Amino acid sequence: MLRKTAWGLAAALLLAGLFSFGYLTYYPFLHFFWGSTDLIATSVSATMLATLINGLLFAFSGLLMLALMLRQNARQRFSAQRIVARSLGIALGNVALFSLFVAGHKFLLAPQIPQGVSVDITHDYFLPEWVLSTVIVLMLSAWRHKARPA
Repeated sequence: MLRKTAWGLAAALLLAGLFSFGYLTYYPFLHFFWGSTDLIATSVSATMLATLINGLLFAFSGLLMLALMLRQNARQRFSAQRIVARSLGIALGNVALFSLFVAGHKFLLAPQIPQGVSVDITHDYFLPEWVLSTVIVLMLSAWRHKARPA
């Protein structure tokens, strides 16, 4: 088993990595995906605050998934490699599903959006996609690890 200091360091590194991934990747990726060219901010705005909150929520969801995964398999011994591999699998699955759901949302909204109008993605109408992707990834992870112990 890992020592408490190693767990704390691993959680801090995971938190920092997930925050930077969520902060630097999600909204710029979606801005590009929706066709907006406003990728550089020169002052504090609602979009910048939304990306900061998004980074925090993404980091929190990653830590929550890690905690649930460790609680689910509490009796097993974990190596750092196994924890990193499972965490990356969950995070990448979450990003892939979220991107897929956003693409579906964009496809369904396409007839309602006039040409040349950019959709503001900082609104919370993307919350169902976010929650659904997280829940599906957690269910698949739990099912996979229950069916095939590590």
